[in-house]
Amino acid sequence: MPHLMLYNPNTNATITDNIQKMAQKALPTWHITAQTALLGPHYIATENDLRWATEVTEKTLTPENTEHYDAILIACFGDPAVSTLKKRLSIPIFGMAETSFAVCSRKSTSFSVLTGGETWVPLLETLARDTGYSNKIDNICAIPSSGANAQKNPRRTLKALTDTAHNIAQTYHAPHILLGGTGLAPFYEEFSHCTHLQITCSFLASLEGIREYFES
Repeated sequence: MPHLMLYNPNTNATITDNIQKMAQKALPTWHITAQTALLGPHYIATENDLRWATEVTEKTLTPENTEHYDAILIACFGDPAVSTLKKRLSIPIFGMAETSFAVCSRKSTSFSVLTGGETWVPLLETLARDTGYSNKIDNICAIPSSGANAQKNPRRTLKALTDTAHNIAQTYHAPHILLGGTGLAPFYEEFSHCTHLQITCSFLASLEGIREYFES
């Protein structure tokens, strides 16, 4: 079975633990290794954070220390360093945003993106444009709390996600919403049960896209 590295460019080890558990449940026969960045922002929430994480990730993931993996998922919705690593490394590199955009595009004619932290909206708009998915995305919006802060008050976060999702559906007539970010991934199951809308988790969708890649 494939050996997949989950690289968390945040220095927040709790996120790494969460996504490793989710990955092992989603891909039970795969060998999953999760690694937390040793340097960089605790939680990427701004353009400067993303730039810093990109620089650290590019220096950390080298051909020499990644050759024993079959693929790497950069587990951050901003896809830091993905474009550079695709050119530099010989193994498949997957960005969480780009991969989940692709999976959602195959499931629906269009979808909206809901994430945590309003500073993410322009960053994701740029990323959607750069990866060629702008025409598939109806809207990108965010609840006020970033993924890291969102976990401090789960009830308030869940209500904010549900209310915002319903507003998106009413405004854009888009029943499919991509929940973006590793910080919000733990809310996925309960959030999807709080609404009649089609909710896709960006992290789980990325794993789905990677599995499809190896099965094709």
